[in-house]
Amino acid sequence: MDIIISTLKLPDQGIPVMEVGALLKEEDFGRMQAYFEILKEQKIQKKIPDVKNIRRAVCPDIVENLRIYPADASEGKEEVLRKLLGHTDMGEKQKDRCLEAVMEREKDGPVALKDRKFLIFHCNIPGNNTPVLMFFTLDHKKGTHPDFQDFDKGALMIVDKKQDKKTRDTLAVISEGFVNDERILESLEKKDPKALRCQIREYLERAKQEGDEGLL
Repeated sequence: MDIIISTLKLPDQGIPVMEVGALLKEEDFGRMQAYFEILKEQKIQKKIPDVKNIRRAVCPDIVENLRIYPADASEGKEEVLRKLLGHTDMGEKQKDRCLEAVMEREKDGPVALKDRKFLIFHCNIPGNNTPVLMFFTLDHKKGTHPDFQDFDKGALMIVDKKQDKKTRDTLAVISEGFVNDERILESLEKKDPKALRCQIREYLERAKQEGDEGLL
């Protein structure tokens, strides 16, 4: 079982529990859609270790250098993504390949937590030797492009399927944290990178402990 969706508060089940209202709202559907999208890609890439049989290997070091970047909400997603990739040390050709891959992925529909005003841009691209994990907050002072209507923050995640398993598992667990741990997005909303790093590290540690306990 991958997740329980419940209208009631439940004790720890050993697997993720998403609480929704008895009368499902658009925000509930948005949260479910985002989680299922993340889950689907993790399963396709065989990223999710079975906590009943294997320790969940995570690498907290991947979050040490993460930053929160400002983005202009009056610009479209392609321009915002281009500027975010400009903060990486990729070569120009690789930046273009990553941008093209993310935009191609977006054609399938956005991955978003609408009730938290949070967007997730992501893709898997061969030859991207360094994984990308970066966060941004949207400034609406100059206006709001339709791409960012009702959103104020987001994340960009890029990984190569051939990267080591620990890196891929770590990014997968962080993706789950967006849905399961509200404190992560609260730190992003406060534009506090130190607190954001701390909350992600704590979530990774909890995930690893749950994996260890699954061996008992």
